Amino acid sequence: MDYDPKALWDSIVSHFAAKTVENSANALDRLFNSQFLEGEMEGSVTSFCAAFRRVVEVRSKFDRKSLEAVAVVFALKRLPASFLVFRQLQFASFKDDDIKFDNFLTELEVELRRQAEAQLQQASAARALAVSQPPVPQHPTPSPAPAPAPSASNKRRGRRPPPCANGIHDPTCTSHTKENCWHLYPHKEMQTGPSGQPTSFPYPVAVRPQPFIDPTSLNLHHQQNQLN
Repeated sequence: MDYDPKALWDSIVSHFAAKTVENSANALDRLFNSQFLEGEMEGSVTSFCAAFRRVVEVRSKFDRKSLEAVAVVFALKRLPASFLVFRQLQFASFKDDDIKFDNFLTELEVELRRQAEAQLQQASAARALAVSQPPVPQHPTPSPAPAPAPSASNKRRGRRPPPCANGIHDPTCTSHTKENCWHLYPHKEMQTGPSGQPTSFPYPVAVRPQPFIDPTSLNLHHQQNQLN
C-alpha cells in the first residue's frame, strides 16, 4: 500500500493542531506544569514560552488576550523566592485586565540580567576583599627556655676538694697554704705538731709513729754522763 509521507505528516499536525477542547486541555496542562528552577531560569522561561504558544495555537474558545493574562499570572506565582520583589512590582502594575505577555517577558529578561550582574559584583567584591586582607601570621609555639648551666663556683661549692696526699699539695685546698702543707713539707708537722695545723683542716691528719726508746739504754746513758 503506497502512502504519501507529507500527507501523513499534515494529517498528524492537523489533528494535534486542531482547535479542539481536547488539544486546549492538553496544552493548558503542559503550561501549568511548567516550573521555574533557581539557577536554570533561562531554560525554564524558554520552555514556558513554548508551552504558551501551544496553548494559543490550539485554543478553541479562549481569546488570546485572556490566555496572555492567565499565563502571566501563573508565571508570576511560580517564580522562585529570589523574584519576590519583581513579583510584587508586577502585580502592583496591573491596573486593568490588559496584561501583555510580551511586555512581561521583556521585564523578566531585564530582571534576570540584573540578578546575574549582582552575583558577579558580589563575587568580585569578595575576591577583592580576600586579596586586600593581609595573611594571618602563624606564630610558632614557644619552646621552654633551657635551664642555665651551673657556674664554676657552684660546681666547686657542690663537691669537696680532693685532699692533699702522696707528697702533693692540692692547689684548690682552702684550709691551709702551700707553705704549711704537711704532705709537701713533712718536717713542719714534726716542728709544729698537731696543734700547729689549722683546726678547720677538712680531713684527718695521719699520726706518724714515734721511735721506740729502750729504758735500759736510757739509764746507761744517764750513768755515763754522771761519771764524766
